[in-house]
Amino acid sequence: MGYLPLDDADRRAMLEVVGAASADDLFSSVPPSLLDPPLELPRALGEQELVEELTRLAARNRPLGEVDAFLGAGVYRRFIPAIVRATVARPEFYTAYTPYQAEASQGTLQTIFEFQSMICALTALDVANASMYDGATAAAEALLMAVAHTGRSRVAVSDGVHPEVRRVVDTYARARGVAVDRVELAAGLTDPAAAASRLTSDHAALLVAQPGFLGTLEELPALAAAAHAAGALAIAHVDPIACAALAPPGEAGFDIAVGDGQPLGIPPSFGGPHVGFMAARQALVRRLPGRLVGMTRDHSGRRAFTLTLQTREQHIRREQATSNICTNHALMALAATVYMAHMGAAGMRRVAEVSARRAHHLAAGLAGLDGVELALPDTPFLWEFAVRLPGDAAVLAARMREVGIVAGLPLRSSATSPSPMSSCPPSAGRGWHELWRERPRPPARRGAPGGGVGGRRPGRLRARRRPRHRPAAARGRGRCSAARRADPGTAAPRHPRRHPCGRRTGARPAPRPAGPAQPQPPPGDVPARLVHHEVQPDRRRAARLAPRVRRPPPVPGPRRRAGDPGADVGAGAAAGGDHRDGADFAPARRRGAW
Repeated sequence: MGYLPLDDADRRAMLEVVGAASADDLFSSVPPSLLDPPLELPRALGEQELVEELTRLAARNRPLGEVDAFLGAGVYRRFIPAIVRATVARPEFYTAYTPYQAEASQGTLQTIFEFQSMICALTALDVANASMYDGATAAAEALLMAVAHTGRSRVAVSDGVHPEVRRVVDTYARARGVAVDRVELAAGLTDPAAAASRLTSDHAALLVAQPGFLGTLEELPALAAAAHAAGALAIAHVDPIACAALAPPGEAGFDIAVGDGQPLGIPPSFGGPHVGFMAARQALVRRLPGRLVGMTRDHSGRRAFTLTLQTREQHIRREQATSNICTNHALMALAATVYMAHMGAAGMRRVAEVSARRAHHLAAGLAGLDGVELALPDTPFLWEFAVRLPGDAAVLAARMREVGIVAGLPLRSSATSPSPMSSCPPSAGRGWHELWRERPRPPARRGAPGGGVGGRRPGRLRARRRPRHRPAAARGRGRCSAARRADPGTAAPRHPRRHPCGRRTGARPAPRPAGPAQPQPPPGDVPARLVHHEVQPDRRRAARLAPRVRRPPPVPGPRRRAGDPGADVGAGAAAGGDHRDGADFAPARRRGAW
């Protein structure tokens, strides 16, 4: 075996130097019971027995699909289109580790490039990297990036940032000798005046969250101005779905935006694996950690994708590396890319609006219960909120778990909130309706029989009368005279004064042949771009009825000439340049396209 570094002659020479006859003599001082203990392994199982054992162990889990979860707090369960899993599971992409330059195919590099471009469109910033591990490490890397850029040794972090993110930041900062100062909340929000008084000439950055850990909405422009007044960078930890409905951090004046990509089509999956993202202004491109994919042209003029920047310790001197992040979550970034491309700007905005509407509806119902009140009634929130309970929130959460409802996250009490609070994200399952049924009923109107609305009993509101179903054999009894002459065996119409064909301008469409029943569209809210014409029942397509959810018309992009960079791709910029230059994606606030 020529690839082994040592041969037998080398080993004998080494043993003679140390005075040993064999390699076993090197371990003679170790007791045999410790050197080679017996392995207490169970007997080998056959395939059928192994499947039964694994099934028994898997039955101890409780999937989120079997309960109604209101936990949230950074990880959310929303509908994931089937195309996400179908694309990620393709063998061309499915891998346990990220590909490197020598092994990276053009398809993999293009998906990373599309991910970067879409993150830039969401955040309204200039450049994004290939992805990070998760949102917490992305926030810590952004703060270290600000320290390296400004040469300062202190950072300020708002208490509205997720506690787990703050703990990761403390771990990173302690190892690098960076001091972390807290910015306390006022009524659940980061006060811009308090942040300005906390920041000094020694602070490199201010980190805030949008929305905050309690679901509140921060005043991003004022916070960015406070950071810039002290010469520090403004960093926002954002939710990507929220960026589709709210003003993006780039428009608010922030220099760096980070976040967790789990809401972008990635299941909770016991807390991971997820993906982090980071976007920044063009002036900070050389400070970005990880990898950066760009687009260029090869010697034949063909479009090509390449790793343009890799300022990490594996490729340059350790002291000049911007980060120890040596990889990226390419597979999870692919899932997020497929989700964003499939949903589009209008679809993601629809997801945000539905989540916010359900959360506000639930908050109004819970606030009407005896002993329950909103912890921050005057503070705007998006789709998470905190409530005060008369008892211990942990006890209530355990009691609800027994009946199959995972309640919100119990928060520890503090001087400003003596009662425990619980954070509840939206849910469309059975638990939401069970909680809503516990709301206090409105009193019956005086003089109205049975109470309810307009004198009717609750649940008995008048509905539009549906036409009675007619058997297939009787569908031809009301045809016109021309049809009866062609088929003398049909019966005369029952309503001679009414035209039997329904419309005077055309004949009634032919009855459907007997066959299996067509699937009906599911009830409830369906995100936009998920119900297309091809999944409508046959009777709707035959009658040329519009789909239940229409696709908005695409927004035309800028005019291109043949040979321009990005002329034949969905998004992009020249290698190492601004990802938004020449991108086909429209801004997130425009409808119909990125």
